[in-house]
Amino acid sequence: MEETFFKIKNREISRILTINSKIRPPFSDYGDNFSELCELIINNIVVIIGWIFMCKWLGLVFFLSFYSIVLTLSAAILICVFFVQHNYENAYAKNTKNWDLLDGAILGSSNLDIPNWLNWFLADISFHSIHHLSERIPNYNLRACHKANIHLLHQSKFLKLSDFPNCFKYIIWDNKNQKLIPIN
Repeated sequence: MEETFFKIKNREISRILTINSKIRPPFSDYGDNFSELCELIINNIVVIIGWIFMCKWLGLVFFLSFYSIVLTLSAAILICVFFVQHNYENAYAKNTKNWDLLDGAILGSSNLDIPNWLNWFLADISFHSIHHLSERIPNYNLRACHKANIHLLHQSKFLKLSDFPNCFKYIIWDNKNQKLIPIN
C-alpha cells in the first residue's frame, strides 16, 4: 500500500493501473497501418451498405426520420450521463491554478451504480474515475481495471439512477469558494 501512495505522490499513475489482459488495448492512432486502415474502410462500406439496404426496405424518408430520432435521443442521453458524472454534490472542482490531477480524477468524476444491461449500452463508462486516471484504458477493460484498483477509488463517488435528477442542479460555479453550487 505504501508503494501505491508513493506512485501517486510521484504522479506515476500509469504504473499503478495494472490489469492482466490477453487483449492488447488499441492505440489512439488506430488506422496508421495497412491492416487497420483496411478494417476501417471495410467497416465504413458495411455501414453504408446497411444504410442503403434499410432505405430500400423501409423507404428513405422513414429510415432517415427514424435514424435521426434515435440518434438525437441517444445523444441527449449520453450528454446527460456525461453531465451527471462530473456535476454532483461535493464534486471536486478548482480553478486551473489550483487543479490537482489526481483529485480531479477520483473526486471530480463519479462512478455509476447502474444495471449491467444499461452499462453495456454505455460501454462501461460508468467506471468513470478509472477512466480519468488513465483515458487510454479501452472500454472493454474499464470494469476489470476498476475492480483491480478499487483500493485507489475508496473516495470516489458512486451515483444511482435515483441520484441523477439532483445532479442537474449543480450548474453554477462559485469562484470565491472554488466549488459548484446548486440552483434552488
